[in-house]
Amino acid sequence: MRPNLRIVGERPLRAVLYLRQSKTREDSISIELQEASCREYAARMGYDVVDVLSDPGISGRTWDRPAVQRSLAMVEARDADVIVVWKWSRLARNRRDWAVAVDKIEGAGGRLESSTEAVDTTTSTGRFTRGMLAELAAFESDRIGDMWRETHTRRRKLGLPHSGSPRMGYAYDPESKTYSPDPETADIVRELYRRYIAGDGLQALSTWLRDIGVESPRSKTLWTHRGVASFMDGGFPAGYLRIHDPACPERHPSGKSCGRWAFVEGTHEALIDEATWEAYRAARAKRTVLPRRLVAPASAMSGLGVCDTCGQRMSLHRGQKTIHRIRCANRQCTGPAMIRYDAFEEAVLAWLPTVAQGVDEEADAAEGTNAAQSVERDRLRRQLDETERALQRLTVDLARGLVPASAYEGARDELDGERQALEAKLRAFERRTAMPAHAEAAALLLERWEEMPPAEVSSMLREIVVVRVTRRADDQPATATPRGTWETAST
Repeated sequence: MRPNLRIVGERPLRAVLYLRQSKTREDSISIELQEASCREYAARMGYDVVDVLSDPGISGRTWDRPAVQRSLAMVEARDADVIVVWKWSRLARNRRDWAVAVDKIEGAGGRLESSTEAVDTTTSTGRFTRGMLAELAAFESDRIGDMWRETHTRRRKLGLPHSGSPRMGYAYDPESKTYSPDPETADIVRELYRRYIAGDGLQALSTWLRDIGVESPRSKTLWTHRGVASFMDGGFPAGYLRIHDPACPERHPSGKSCGRWAFVEGTHEALIDEATWEAYRAARAKRTVLPRRLVAPASAMSGLGVCDTCGQRMSLHRGQKTIHRIRCANRQCTGPAMIRYDAFEEAVLAWLPTVAQGVDEEADAAEGTNAAQSVERDRLRRQLDETERALQRLTVDLARGLVPASAYEGARDELDGERQALEAKLRAFERRTAMPAHAEAAALLLERWEEMPPAEVSSMLREIVVVRVTRRADDQPATATPRGTWETAST
């Protein structure tokens, strides 16, 4: 198919220079050198440079690059006639992306030229040569990818991370390729986990790191809340390596992740114990699903109310003057419930004193069963630990090529089902046996109700009570019925 070349007048052709550098290294050609080469070529050809666009730090294997999209759009909109690149590989290293880009450029009547690889693309031989050079670039990219995958697989088998980059809390020895605890920053890492478990958020942790002058050892910049989350979620301080699940059936573009992770044991020394790691993961999972308004609630009653019609959580709505209400936030609810805030709070305060009395009666009836409860709890925890270890061993065997993917998927699903069932049993058991702790929380709330901040009251109440609000058909005020979290699975 002949390109749809358009006729232009005597004016010089308008060129947009497209530049890309995947990583800044001593042996790579910088953006500045690429621009100088392209400008010299454009001047030699008599082109008028109308724009210079660059994608620094982005791989040519992905098409998610703003500058390259803008360059193509300029040609398609006829704001430019030529795209000049330093080498053909700067445009794309993916065969499909390369073909699509060239088709768009030539289909719009534009041209693609290289400042260092002189090829006359107006001839069939020139287009063939350009295609071969692009194919060589794709081949080189594939070869490098294969080498990296082999390297990563070998490092995982040795219990090493995929690269020897610096990590907070550790000192890296490039000769032995090993990590050892760093006396200066190891305690800071332990404090991060302790603070998060105690209730600090990711933003508060990043602010704390900035305040004490700790930078990211990789980027040499101040920590952000996203960076803190990625570091702590990775599990490296707990002695683990986080890898993409080898049995994931999906194919993902370069630089993209599906979020399916597997943890395998590393050879480095852990900075935090297993209990701290599990407590962090539990707190992380809980806060991930917790609405933003409940992370720092403004009201002591936030998150307690449940609409009896649709089962959705209720929210606080501040009215005029001092009349506030708690109402169903579900717009699709067929009979949304609503109750005055003071009536809702009064029902909770009337319920709290009954908790201790109910616990005393339960304790009298269950006297002498503490030993049996302890045995049952230990049995469930032991089974859960064995199941999780079996999942880890299975993942390691898959990474080492000892288990085929088809067998892994079936065994993984079975073990994961067992783990979820054991977790549900353990939660139900601990909910039943946690009533004394709930009684202590209720007593503390009654004692310090006026002096505790609303966020702390809300957090403690959500652990012990759920309040169902029922709408009445006779236009009478709705009723609020508190129930202990140990009485229902809906917490």
